Order: sequence, then C-alpha cells, then structure tokens
Amino acid sequence: MPPRRNAQSVSAEISLSHLKSCLANLPTSLVSLLVNVNTPAQNVIIELSYREASPTGAGSQQRSIFVGWTGMPSKRRTAPPGTRDGLNGSRSSRDQEVQLVELDATLAKSLGISEGQKITATIHLDPPLAHTINIEPLTPEDWEIIELHATFLELNLISQIRALPNPLYKIGGNPVEPHALTLHLSPTSTANIKVISLDPSPPADLPFAKISPDAEVIVAPKTRQKSSHSSGDHRSVASTSKSKRSATSTVRRRSAKEERRPTMFLRGLDRSSCEEWFDEGPLVQDLSVWVDHDLLSGEAFKGVNYVAVDVIRPAGL
Repeated sequence: MPPRRNAQSVSAEISLSHLKSCLANLPTSLVSLLVNVNTPAQNVIIELSYREASPTGAGSQQRSIFVGWTGMPSKRRTAPPGTRDGLNGSRSSRDQEVQLVELDATLAKSLGISEGQKITATIHLDPPLAHTINIEPLTPEDWEIIELHATFLELNLISQIRALPNPLYKIGGNPVEPHALTLHLSPTSTANIKVISLDPSPPADLPFAKISPDAEVIVAPKTRQKSSHSSGDHRSVASTSKSKRSATSTVRRRSAKEERRPTMFLRGLDRSSCEEWFDEGPLVQDLSVWVDHDLLSGEAFKGVNYVAVDVIRPAGL
C-alpha cells in the first residue's frame, strides 16, 4: 500500500529554528495523533506542501519537500486577535493557536522557504527503505566541506537525514527534480546535497523513501575545474564505523573511476588486550586499525591509507 494513502494532514505555518537537521517539529495536533497510536519517530515521514512562484513567471506551482520528525512538538503561538473570528467568543484556546511546523533555518533558506509561509503538513507512516543512497554535492564548495568533515558526516548522517526524495519521481510523466538536503558538519559549516539514485529504487509514483539504519551512502565528487598542469587523485577508500547515533551506516566518497579493492579476513583484537605489542607514545584519537608489519608491507596494503571494516560472524557462532 503506498504510504500516501490514508495520510493525515493539517494546514500550518513555517517557524524557522536552529534544528541543524533535515527533521521538523510538528504541531501538537499531529503529535497527539502519532503518540496515541504509539508511532516511533523513526517511522514518520513529513510532507510539506506549499505554493511557489513558477519559473516562467506565470502564477505559482505546487511543490513538496520531505523531512523526518524529531519526535518533538513545535512551540505554540497564539493567533493575533484580528484573525480569531472575534465575534465567536466561545472558541477554545486551541482553536486560536497557530499550527506551526518548525524547520531548520539553513535548510529552509536553501529551499526558498521563509518564516510564516503557509504550508500543508502531511504525515506518512512506514515508508519504503533505501539501503544504498548515491548523493552528490550541489557545488564544489559543498564537496570540499564534505571532504574536510568526512568522519563527522559518517557518524552523524543518519541522525540528520531520514526522508529521501525519489529522484525517479514523475507527475504526469514529467520528472520532478528532487529537492536539496542540508548537512550540518560543524557549528559553522553546512553542505547541500542532492540524491542521485536509491537502491532499491522506489516506484516512479512514490515521491520519497526512508534511509535505512544500515544504509550505505556513496558521495560522488564535485571538483573544481583544474588547469592542465594540475593533477590530483580524489579517490578515497570506504570507511565504516558504528555509533549509537548513526547505527551502522556507511558513508564513502566515490571517485570517477573506482577500482576493485582486495578483501582480507583477519582476526580482530582490542588494542587494550595486547598493549605490550605497541611502543609507548600518545594514544591515537582517530578511528584506527593496526595490522602486522609484514602484512602492511605486502602487496595487499600497498598504497592503502583507509580501509572499510566489517565484523563477520562465522556460521555456528
């Protein structure tokens, strides 16, 4: 059953906030509905529909963006006296409140959404999952910021993004450009990305999917044009990590020409159980893997600086 069926919606206004994610706070009316049916925040996709000026200048057109839910209600705001239908003094205080959807200010700016904008918020439950997501930075500047904060992105992407626009979505046979997503990579740095493809791919009549907790996210480079004498290799080997915030997501940067890389199976030990094998010195704070020197100098690890690590449990254990 498509998630759009039997969806609940409410008319609301946008309230800009510093949520630093592609998630939103919902009006109390929708929050109460979700709480009453014990719906986890992770299973909710929010569709925000609004009118925007047509690129041709002829009137306006309907547009939708898709975000996740923080699990929190938005703040309450009382409607101005002139908008309360003051002749009806029996209206309750809830009727006099403005329904607000709180959205991150940086994300809203990238999408052209402003404070107080009228929207319709629709909730969709149990959307289809995407396990492999190919994304691309919007600009070379976005790519450079992502490269600088690759580790932070890997650890925090799942906590910032839940809803993914379907790049294959069509209306009346016409493709719909997926809206941008904003990543907060440091207190002062953000990067905008767009979704290139999803796997498994949602049907063309479904405008969104949800990122899987164990999704692999592949970032395609978007480099600046170089002069003829410059050279450089933007290839990066995958890096996998597990954390409480991002579950088991994998983020890797993709080069234009990816090479097939060798796979090795080794027994893993915690460094604390074999400290006598290490020279004294300051502890390495980054995510690191240590291997025997003979292996490191062999052909398999030649030129390798980064690796992807998967924990394999043999059958029978």
